Amino acid sequence: MLAHINEVFKNKKIEGELNMKEIMLDFQEKNEKKLAEDKKNEEARINKIQCPSCKSNDKEHIVKGDNNGIFGPGYRSWIIEEYYVCQSCGTMFKDLTKA
Repeated sequence: MLAHINEVFKNKKIEGELNMKEIMLDFQEKNEKKLAEDKKNEEARINKIQCPSCKSNDKEHIVKGDNNGIFGPGYRSWIIEEYYVCQSCGTMFKDLTKA
């Protein structure tokens, strides 16, 4: 975050008092844009995944998860198993290119 603040100072050449609210809003905007772009890229990558058997793009994404059973503060969940099922031929496969 310090690097971002320094970048804002260089770009806007802020003189006098520091406006921390403006800096934080600028940081939030950039962060939201980056998250939206990352989500869009991930969705595009997932849409390109094909069934290894029939090369169809018609697939269902199955995610099995678990949690620690706590309701409210302290709640945690995690993914146990994640795979795709081809709707054309029924083949179950995983995303091998997932980072």
